[in-house]
Amino acid sequence: MPKQENTKVKKQIKKETSKVKKVSKIDKEKVEDLPELDLFEEVNKKVEKALQGKEKFWSGVGRRKSAIARAWVFEGRGDVLVNGQLIDEYFDDLTEPSLIYLKPFHAVGVSHPKSHFSVSVKVTGGGRTGQIEAIQLAISKALLKYDEANRPQLRKFRLLTTDARVKERKKYFLVKARKRPQYSKR
Repeated sequence: MPKQENTKVKKQIKKETSKVKKVSKIDKEKVEDLPELDLFEEVNKKVEKALQGKEKFWSGVGRRKSAIARAWVFEGRGDVLVNGQLIDEYFDDLTEPSLIYLKPFHAVGVSHPKSHFSVSVKVTGGGRTGQIEAIQLAISKALLKYDEANRPQLRKFRLLTTDARVKERKKYFLVKARKRPQYSKR
């Protein structure tokens, strides 16, 4: 009796795995027919205009942990775009991202930055916290290029200093960077 039950179970497992294999196969023709999405289309248009000299811009690069942000600040009314999305949509999991990325504008004295500036940001690497702090530094550096007189205000709020703290590497024979294995007396 046990052998028959095992064979029944094995047959059932084979049926289930074959169903999974059929579902997991992707039709290559259908994938090729899908339109390619360019997330940076809006950003690229503004940057291309700026490079052609049609639009004036100021750029800055910010780094935090393993995140790198490149920001382009344009004069004129606009929004803050991160990787082709509005910044509030991109950082929807953070509670108040506006408190972080608006800090450089408030330090300079611009109370409503969306009415004076348009910002485009490309950010890569790291987690959400590292990315938003890298964006803050990038915008600060761009505003410094916009007007060198902004340096004292930005310095006062420590917005031009790169936070160099990164995760310490794990060492061999240790559990983490400094944590040792549990001591056993016997």
